[in-house]
Amino acid sequence: MKKLFAMVFIIIFCIIAVIFFTDDKSMKSDALNPTQKVTTVGVIMNGPIDDDGWTTAHYKAFESIKKELNLNLLYKENVPTNEECIPYIQDLIKQGAKIIFATSFGFGDPIISICEKYPDVKFFHCTGVRESRNVATYMGRIYQMRYLTGIAAGKQTKTNHIGYVAAMPIAEVVRGINAFALGARKVNPNAVIHVKWTNGWMDYTKEHAAATSLFKENNIDIIAYHQDSEGVITSAKEHGKYAIGYNTDKSGKFPDTALTSAIWNWAPFYKKSILSVLENNFSPKHTWDGVATGIVDIAPIADFAQKDVTPQIQTEKERLKKGEWDVFYGPIYDNKGALRIQEASSMTDMQLLNDFDWFVEGILIEEDAGE
Repeated sequence: MKKLFAMVFIIIFCIIAVIFFTDDKSMKSDALNPTQKVTTVGVIMNGPIDDDGWTTAHYKAFESIKKELNLNLLYKENVPTNEECIPYIQDLIKQGAKIIFATSFGFGDPIISICEKYPDVKFFHCTGVRESRNVATYMGRIYQMRYLTGIAAGKQTKTNHIGYVAAMPIAEVVRGINAFALGARKVNPNAVIHVKWTNGWMDYTKEHAAATSLFKENNIDIIAYHQDSEGVITSAKEHGKYAIGYNTDKSGKFPDTALTSAIWNWAPFYKKSILSVLENNFSPKHTWDGVATGIVDIAPIADFAQKDVTPQIQTEKERLKKGEWDVFYGPIYDNKGALRIQEASSMTDMQLLNDFDWFVEGILIEEDAGE
């Protein structure tokens, strides 16, 4: 009888041990792989996902990591970049989104105004400059690619007059214009950059008209832009001029026009950010990655470009990757002749992000913002 009890006890013990081990292993597996559960992520965008520009770059990045992270992605397109975006955000939260990405500067103030009402939701604001307990901001150093594309433009121009259609005079845009001009004038000190504002991120008609105006009013043979539509590069094609693309590689759609493009690769950042929330490592900080992380890049240079420009760009790109140097390194003068950055000095990230309200030498503003 004792032997029988002992055998029964051993059998029961083994069953309990197996169950415990299996459950423990399962729990450990869940802890090590939080993506086993479906995660609902909301994304608000100021443009359409098929713009082949800014919004498309974000959309493709999210879609590329959807399966790997087991995501339920909820998109809101063409969202107003003001307080009217709040109902869109609230609807995403009602649908179960605990992580929300906002991909335009204008979403910043509304998010800050409501974030405390949703303490369990983690917000990531692209191009943002204000953080909170559950709000992180992020951007890539696309100005580094503007600098490289400026080199391409400076080498390519025959007239020494280059156009630039820009959204609005905020630090992000001014930073890009200045970096582009520094690149162009590094290889062509006679280059002049003519800038027109559109006061918006996505307006094909205005952007096309601004580019056309620049071509008509100046002897411009190449143009760049900082908006989301393809209005500028289309105008360049119509006028038989060259253009620098933005957001995505434009060589496929504009093979005879696009000299190169400053492009985005958001996927690694989005994967890292979502995992930080799932693994309880969220940090309400500003992330500003550069070319070394791959978040920004320059598209291949067109075959019709000046033959010696590619090695020059590659050399500068490697310097940026190594972090031994950055674009805004003095001496740098503004377009009124004043020394803004002393020799062997550089701007701080805080200055680059918030205080860039002046233009470097060689930039000509064709009209005041708002006209």
